[in-house]
Amino acid sequence: MRQNVFIEPFVDFIDPRLIASNPAMIKDINAETVTVKELDFTSPFSIEAVRDHNCNCIVGYFDIPFDNNAKSFVCFSTGPSHTNTHWKQTLFYLEKSVKLVKGEFLDGTISVQKNARNPRCLDIVLAYGRRGEENTFVQNFEL
Repeated sequence: MRQNVFIEPFVDFIDPRLIASNPAMIKDINAETVTVKELDFTSPFSIEAVRDHNCNCIVGYFDIPFDNNAKSFVCFSTGPSHTNTHWKQTLFYLEKSVKLVKGEFLDGTISVQKNARNPRCLDIVLAYGRRGEENTFVQNFEL
């Protein structure tokens, strides 16, 4: 079972007090114009630590802004610091944790592709490491 948490992301609520970094956008998707092909992507990310910690998990969630010709900006978020939704958050537990000091960055890329056998599943590859170090860890997930 322990090995499964490093392959299958865990979907649950996370206590926002456990978040030790600033959020980072990995992909901006326009729901009105996106194509199926654009949903397979690779994006870089940089996450800044807001306190010293041992980074052993990356949390994923999405925000939906409603601003097309609106009189006021409205945003729906599934993030941990917002009202809980049935979408929860997605926790990617890292096999190789990275010790970060406040102000340091965890840099990497995330690649997302539709699974070839099951189009309802995603194959996700995270490559990550502390900025300025040569150690880059690569981990595969199935969601």
